[in-house]
Amino acid sequence: MPIKYWFSSSWFSFEKGSLENVTLKSDPESFEFGFDFFVANSTTSGSSIIGRPVKNSTLTYLRLGIDGNIRFYTYFLDVQDGVWKVTYTLFDRDFDESECQLPKRCGKFGLCEDNQCVGCPLENGILSSSNNCSAKPVVVCKASEFHYYKIEGVEHYMSKYTVGDRVSKVNWS
Repeated sequence: MPIKYWFSSSWFSFEKGSLENVTLKSDPESFEFGFDFFVANSTTSGSSIIGRPVKNSTLTYLRLGIDGNIRFYTYFLDVQDGVWKVTYTLFDRDFDESECQLPKRCGKFGLCEDNQCVGCPLENGILSSSNNCSAKPVVVCKASEFHYYKIEGVEHYMSKYTVGDRVSKVNWS
């Protein structure tokens, strides 16, 4: 099942229906790139402008990286020998969305704040961070001895777009 870690009403705005078709558009004449979109079961369609490269852009493509980040790459013909450059990054410390929204930004178990990895939760507290932060393997054989760490003041990276119902204690014995 896909995990929702980002949503934008500024890119695609409609009240009913679901996205049926999204096309990346890049117009070298107007120095803009963005999307044209069509909504199924609706008369809604539209377009959005994501960025405006500062130089004459010939081609632009969108890439979903292995880290979950969305980047636009633009080819600039006027630059010596032509060059592909990143012209937009969705999760970037210089834009609206924090790098902390990226899954595994600070390892499988790390804490992220203000685009920085700040800690790695351990049973006795929080240790300085590393990108290799992960939960300790379970070494107990009895389910009744298993427990989770309680970490105060921390939200999961998905919490911006998804809501947990509750935290509950289950008696496994």
